[in-house]
Amino acid sequence: MSKKNRTATLFRGLPGLSNSLMGPTKFLLSIVLATGALSGTVFTAHHVQANSFPAEFELGDLLTGDGTEGFVLKGFSFNDLAGYAVSAVGDLNGDGIDDFAVTSPPGDVGSVFNAGETYVVYGRDTGFPPTIELSQLEGGDGTTGFVIKGTDLFDLSGTVVSAAGDVNGDGRDDLLIGAPEQDSVGKAYVLFGRVSNFPAIYALADLAIGDGSEGFVLYAASSGNLTSLNLAAGNVNGDSYNDIIIGSTNDSSATGQRVGRTYILFGGATGFPAEFELASLDAGDGSTGFVVNGSTFGGDLGISVATGDVNGDEVDDVIINASPIIEGTDLNGGRTFVLLGRTTPFPAEFDAMQLVGGDGSEGYVIDGTQQPDPSFYTVLGTTDINGDGLSDILVGIQGADVDGRIKTGQCFVVYGRQDPVSSIIELDSLSTGNGAVGFVINGIDEGDEAGWSVSSAGDFNADGIEDLIVGAREADPNGLAGAGESYVIYGRVEGFPAVFELSGLIGGAGEQGFIINGVSAGDFSGYAVSNAGDVNNDNVDDILVGATGVTQGTTAAAGESYVIFGRAADSDGDGISDNNDNCTFAANSDQRDSNGDGFGNLCDPDLNNDGIVNYTDVVLWSEHFNTISDGDEDLNGDGLVNFGDYVIVITYFLSPPGPSGLTH
Repeated sequence: MSKKNRTATLFRGLPGLSNSLMGPTKFLLSIVLATGALSGTVFTAHHVQANSFPAEFELGDLLTGDGTEGFVLKGFSFNDLAGYAVSAVGDLNGDGIDDFAVTSPPGDVGSVFNAGETYVVYGRDTGFPPTIELSQLEGGDGTTGFVIKGTDLFDLSGTVVSAAGDVNGDGRDDLLIGAPEQDSVGKAYVLFGRVSNFPAIYALADLAIGDGSEGFVLYAASSGNLTSLNLAAGNVNGDSYNDIIIGSTNDSSATGQRVGRTYILFGGATGFPAEFELASLDAGDGSTGFVVNGSTFGGDLGISVATGDVNGDEVDDVIINASPIIEGTDLNGGRTFVLLGRTTPFPAEFDAMQLVGGDGSEGYVIDGTQQPDPSFYTVLGTTDINGDGLSDILVGIQGADVDGRIKTGQCFVVYGRQDPVSSIIELDSLSTGNGAVGFVINGIDEGDEAGWSVSSAGDFNADGIEDLIVGAREADPNGLAGAGESYVIYGRVEGFPAVFELSGLIGGAGEQGFIINGVSAGDFSGYAVSNAGDVNNDNVDDILVGATGVTQGTTAAAGESYVIFGRAADSDGDGISDNNDNCTFAANSDQRDSNGDGFGNLCDPDLNNDGIVNYTDVVLWSEHFNTISDGDEDLNGDGLVNFGDYVIVITYFLSPPGPSGLTH
């Protein structure tokens, strides 16, 4: 029965209502039906969320803003490329608010060229200024963040940065930093979090000469170098400690040159030495970690690595990419190996090729695209974009051609699944499927290189489902060549079509996601993208966008990074986000809830609390008609029980209270 019909039925006569009330209510009915008041926007469920982002968001607005929508971090030296890598890092200083990192691998440390710098900015709930000069961290007192400095000439520390989670079991988040050129073989660093701020400047060199209490250094023998390393972390063996994942594409210590290896070092509370030799893992018994070996010449296993629970067993899995060129195949798009985490022991060495043709019990393989151009680069990430509780795998291929448009770029989403995957998943098959296995995200214009960077965006719109972000560093927003674009795609439980066109975001209402436009030509915004965590402590995740090409004044390629604050949906536009609103689809900024049942008065005519608005509630309400009240019966909050409240009663008649009653 429609609301209009329910209203008419109600007005035909309600036993128990006084004659003095029935006369005015009949008069009110004529007004309501004549003006259409009951179909007004106050009680209409909105499909387009107020306070969501527009179809296009200009990063330049952050530069001229007041810090309420986000803020900008500015590099300061020539060719620093600040924003080369950006990442959430968890809560490093133990204040209960998420922190984040922005890196400058070519940054000079005094007279030591290209030693590299990583800037950690602490989250806070006191607000951020619209711009932060990264130089201020170096000259500060450590209260707002700190700088982590590389050691030697051309170390390029900060080329890779990642949250580590809690590696040593002290209840605090830790940090991973890669320095791929250190000592010409590369090193990785684990910096332990603490319950206080760090000094304004922290030297990575101190870890190597320390006792392991503040963190430690990871290195490999020259035959197994880390000069092209990638980092991730997750709990792979289910023991409550996060483990460290290091992909090493240049590693030649297995069966041939550049076959690649991936090292998994288990976390633990027993402590780590100041320096840890990764070669000890394959010589061990698997108790401290293990090695995943590539087996193809030039296969570059470990070109990117990620973790997530793709099969829902509450143990993180390891996702490892191999090179776009797989010898002996036509897979120019590469190959992704999914090694399932487990609570049973791993061997000291695991051959990735065991997963090819396996039964799915140990993991499975995702084969790349058969594109004609082998100059691809693949990146990995994980998110749960369809809200099923399983991590989905993100594969970005920036060099992919789309419908004849060269290097438009694509991102592939492969859904997690609980059942074993006994056959190879072909990325090329996603575009012709029904969207059940996953889907393809197509870039917009030729040369955009969408998928250069991909990441989870966390729950950026606070709807309870994770979102994703894709970077296209070469895109030309507003006619600005190479200004770069990034795309936020909102997760949804109803799934996605087999092909999602990023061009569909243009001119939309922002309900599916939105485009983030770079500021100036050559900025390369979207070079790096990441979830930032909740850095302003408003219970909504934020995102990071790195733009390495930004010129600061006359200083070329100093770089810039942007933090964009997530926004919870506000469907009724009353200034209260949906996740905090006790009457989502009816504007009620005062949030009155007289009976404390969680439903605001404005959508709670259920006066006897039996879960349905019916005749009994109408009778109870009528007993207070034409009285002064601020109790349950004053639904609209004007201090009177009158016809304004009665409109709400009849709107909900035969429906449950709360937002669901408006669509019942």
